[in-house]
Amino acid sequence: MNKAINLLITVRLDEDQLIRLNELSELLSITHMPVETSAEIPDDVWEKAEVLYTFRVLPEIEKVPKLRWIQSYLAGMDSLIENPLVNESDISVTSMSGANTLQVAEHAVALLLALLRQIPLMDELKYDKKWPENKGKLFSPQELHDSTVGIVGYGAIGREVARLLKAFGANIVASKANLKKIAFDGYVMDGLGDPEGELFTRLYPPQALQSMFAECDHVIITTPLTPDTKGSIGKKQLEALKKHSYLVNVSRGAVIDEQALLAALLDGKLFGAGLDVFVDEPLSEDHGFYEIPNMIISPHVAGFNAHYRDRAFDLFIANLEKYIAGDGLYNLYDQKRWY
Repeated sequence: MNKAINLLITVRLDEDQLIRLNELSELLSITHMPVETSAEIPDDVWEKAEVLYTFRVLPEIEKVPKLRWIQSYLAGMDSLIENPLVNESDISVTSMSGANTLQVAEHAVALLLALLRQIPLMDELKYDKKWPENKGKLFSPQELHDSTVGIVGYGAIGREVARLLKAFGANIVASKANLKKIAFDGYVMDGLGDPEGELFTRLYPPQALQSMFAECDHVIITTPLTPDTKGSIGKKQLEALKKHSYLVNVSRGAVIDEQALLAALLDGKLFGAGLDVFVDEPLSEDHGFYEIPNMIISPHVAGFNAHYRDRAFDLFIANLEKYIAGDGLYNLYDQKRWY
């Protein structure tokens, strides 16, 4: 590329980040307008934009005749796929997958550890101001060491979960959509994850989740929400788990049949669960999940982190360098896969 690239940024950047952008290439013509709605951007600015870095500020498709690439500030794309710019145009769209990998993976492992160590029960006893007399029986935790943990969705987050669990001595099995593509070609921070696909002992296709679950002591869900994954974890899959199993979900609530999960917990077919995501958020006050003792309800905060903005900017810079060089972009959205 040797022509000017008009870059429009609606995400709020600090001065150091703007300086870094300006120093990246003489080809960049940068417009920084941190706004909440597309109407706050003048039409002439939209008309010139070739690259857009944004959270959810997307204009009507006819306003951006020169737009060629949208870098989303979001790791998950399910909230944007209805927009014509994303699903009806030839504009390249990339996600922030990889920028939130560390915090989500750590949150998933924290939920599993808290369940294994009976932290919810300890918290309940604290609020009741009780010191348990039968603590040897109550607090005889399961160990991660030598357990088998299944990871549903072996992308950026799933691979980092695997790396963290391996440090505890856990055995990893996983599922992913494309078994022919073991290595990871998305964005990954240095030293994280399992880019070559070396940490699992067995890999399953999504159609074999029931078989995979039967092998697992615990399951962590990190798969994106797509038409194929929606409701993919239901009664049959949950019944395949061992009774001492815990299930953790940090992906999207609709991946699980919530009523089937609630029934499995009430019937004692599953020992407990740690959920960060739900079909309907916020979770209604009368939801049955609130009545489950071995349940951690995390209010969709796994991705929250003080470093996200900086890590997202690093990913954007990496992709911008690729765009300027004419190379393939990280995390390119595929309409057929929905991520």
